Amino acid sequence: MGQVVFQDLKENSEYVVYITASSPLPYEPTMLWPDSKVLTFSFATLPNPNVGTTQKQKDSIEQFSKYNPELAAEMMRFVKAREKK
Repeated sequence: MGQVVFQDLKENSEYVVYITASSPLPYEPTMLWPDSKVLTFSFATLPNPNVGTTQKQKDSIEQFSKYNPELAAEMMRFVKAREKK
């Protein structure tokens, strides 16, 4: 089992990851997987609800609610309570 870590991802961005393999042999020809065997997946990052104006926070929390409605509701409650101060 392996783990891949992505650092310094930009908020509100889309990424595509391509995974392939080849032989580590030091001579030609290299043995690459054909394109049909290359694994791909994509993912998107959400805006960071911890920075920016209150409206930006509310907008990003609304996007986040598609993935975790319960947590988004608590985040919105926190932002609204902070507005009252």
